[in-house]
Amino acid sequence: MTFGHFHIGGYSTYRKYILYLLLALLPGLPCLAFSGKYPVHNFMPSDYKAGIQNIDFAQNRDMTLFVANNLGVLSYNGKAWERHAFQTGKKQRSLAFDEKADRLYFGSQGAFGYFNGDWSMVSLVDKIPRPSPDFDEVWDVFLLNSKVYFCTFQGIYVYDGQSISVLVHKHGFNRTFQANGKLFAQSRQGELFEIKDQELLALPYLRNSSNETIAGVISQEGGYLLVYNSGKIEFATSFGVRENMKA
Repeated sequence: MTFGHFHIGGYSTYRKYILYLLLALLPGLPCLAFSGKYPVHNFMPSDYKAGIQNIDFAQNRDMTLFVANNLGVLSYNGKAWERHAFQTGKKQRSLAFDEKADRLYFGSQGAFGYFNGDWSMVSLVDKIPRPSPDFDEVWDVFLLNSKVYFCTFQGIYVYDGQSISVLVHKHGFNRTFQANGKLFAQSRQGELFEIKDQELLALPYLRNSSNETIAGVISQEGGYLLVYNSGKIEFATSFGVRENMKA
């Protein structure tokens, strides 16, 4: 199998279909049939023959769906499922597909890298400069400005195609987010930073006023929605936090 690029019209429409398909991967839901323009088909673990946890997904230009499963990486071409990197002993946590390089990047337990077109795995861990902090789970992989960001709680590993540099914070990190063409990282102390030119920039208007754990950063006209694990939502702009609301 290759990661060939074949463009199909209506790209945004297909993205909506993929989101519906992703929801259908949730285990334990009954198989329901809906009539309409975008039918929903639910898949059970017995259909794709892998684990019950599906953590992340990615998609290439020919609309093949890639799923980070707790037993490996799954691919679905609209007709059939395939399993890759199966039962390696490392749970797959995150995926990102680079359309320019025609390459699928992955993050897992204690490892990250990419797949070649024949699904052979290439680890990038040996490119990490020493000394650098050890890491456990690679929860997020992001692509931005021709760089790949492998995000862990211990450090953020930035791959430029040749070498890796490491961003660290003395308190470590929580999750990392991508919104409006920017990357944001939160420290364990609640501070929110923008990652820019491989630096952590403190942004006063995204100050996370309560130092709570952030679950998501969503771009909105004029600012960003900060969604917290507690259910609280703040609308942050260059003028400060303008609203507080409960989810």
